[in-house]
Amino acid sequence: MGISGLTNWLWQIAAHAEKFGLLIVLILAGALQYALYHYYRAHFKLKEDKFLEELSHMRDKLRRLRQEKSLAFVENSAMADIFAEHDSNRTIDVLLKKLVPHSDAGFAIFFSYENKHLNIYTQRGLSKHTISILTLEETWLSRVMQDGICRISDSELFNSRFVTLLNGTERNKISELHLLPVADDKEMYGVVVSTHLFPVGTELELQQEMVGRLLKRITPSLRHRMNSLDQQQLLKLTQEKLALRAIADEFHDLPTKMLEEFLRQLSVLVEADRGALLLFTNNLDNPVKVVNRYGIKMQAGVESIWQEHEIRIAKWAKSTGITGSMNIGDLREAEVNSLMSRALTVPLYQGESMMGILCMTRKDDGVYSRAHISLAEWSGDFLAETLTRVLDRAAVERKASLDGLTELANRRTFDERILRELGQSQRTGRPCSLCLLDLDHFKHVNDHYGHQAGDEVLRQFARLLEAEIKNVRSSDYPLVARYGGEEMALILPGIGVEGAVRIAESIRAAACEMVILHGGQRIDISVSSGVSCYPQHASTVEGLIEAADEALYQAKRDGRNAVRHAGANKQEPARIGH
Repeated sequence: MGISGLTNWLWQIAAHAEKFGLLIVLILAGALQYALYHYYRAHFKLKEDKFLEELSHMRDKLRRLRQEKSLAFVENSAMADIFAEHDSNRTIDVLLKKLVPHSDAGFAIFFSYENKHLNIYTQRGLSKHTISILTLEETWLSRVMQDGICRISDSELFNSRFVTLLNGTERNKISELHLLPVADDKEMYGVVVSTHLFPVGTELELQQEMVGRLLKRITPSLRHRMNSLDQQQLLKLTQEKLALRAIADEFHDLPTKMLEEFLRQLSVLVEADRGALLLFTNNLDNPVKVVNRYGIKMQAGVESIWQEHEIRIAKWAKSTGITGSMNIGDLREAEVNSLMSRALTVPLYQGESMMGILCMTRKDDGVYSRAHISLAEWSGDFLAETLTRVLDRAAVERKASLDGLTELANRRTFDERILRELGQSQRTGRPCSLCLLDLDHFKHVNDHYGHQAGDEVLRQFARLLEAEIKNVRSSDYPLVARYGGEEMALILPGIGVEGAVRIAESIRAAACEMVILHGGQRIDISVSSGVSCYPQHASTVEGLIEAADEALYQAKRDGRNAVRHAGANKQEPARIGH
């Protein structure tokens, strides 16, 4: 009923006022007035509510526009910073810094995804040790591949292996985890994992939308830059392989020198502190044979422990069949509990059989990169192909350089080596000593016990010399040689006359204590020694040998079983040990 209808109805009531009574008319009029009042109030309230609702929508729209403008500014600023970088590593680093501005309050990781494997490409806010062991849950990877951006929190996060691999400080940084795929229309090639999204204070949905758009916009460029970097790494890897192959192609006086130089260069290229080439044997007492070692200088005791660790790693790798990059946990399984924090093991195969191990080790817990691992694996394959040939050649040359009876260096090897060492001393000014040793009364041994007994005496005395020379602390390699008949020679590079006399005296004393049994008979021996030294006693090879020979004759004249050095006055004979 409209207003006009109500007015007509009132006039009809008034016309019949006498019939109904004045009181009733007034009551009805008041009720009608009350109804009109509430009608108009409700009508205006409805208009007011509609107006306020429209005003609220306008305010929300304005706030949304301002927020979108702010997000667009943040997004464009981030894009500008990211595209300002020309290096893919820096590009990703900028992205991670946008996600986690303060590394002490969170962390972010970029996992590259290649050949169905995740590898940490770069990160922000994690320790080196964590990087070396951290892996992403397979279920999380499946989720991000299927659903795109996802959030991990609560029990799913804190009961995960991912969190258990973090240290205490890193766990305190995390309350939730965001996984973001880095993908184009064809494939996914990375996953960003972050404890935070940005901008701070924005709704999660908007944060996810913005970061998702950002990743899509930088994906083509990032992919291109990563491919460019991979091409550079591939070129660098090829150059390194060629450099190592060139070492093998060069002529070396001894095949073992080639292996030593190859191992030295490889250790440098993969940033290892030490490298070792080890072969497996059928000897139960000595199942691992060291072919060559190279690395940083260490104290004698530390180096000895390190070398024992290399043997343990080789045994563990063979028994478990596990090779590749070893972290601290793997090393503990191999019973390596000190010094080393990282190792890289590469198997050498001969057919289906593991013939040896290439072992690269380091003190710090830095990660061996994919390029390092690839170069080491290539080196293992290359050495497996060439090692047999090299060792065969080494065996032939070693046999040609040794005395057939004592297996010490022969006279030809002695002559070559002393000429080389004296030339080196002349260039560097370092001393070089020569010690000539002669078994006393050796003719009597042959005449009384027989020539076979004499041969046995020479062999056992040769082993004594090798054992004694192993105790020589020198940065150079001493040489023990059979000089002729019952006469032996020691070349001691870098050792002065006093040191050489001490070595000769130690040998003399050990010979006195030596017991040789042959044919049920005991043969006692003693040795006389003459020592000379460059430049103190001579400046030429001939002069050095002549001076040592004269000192040896002086020891004989003084009663044998004695040590004398060139240029010394006649001395009392040494005390006989028997």
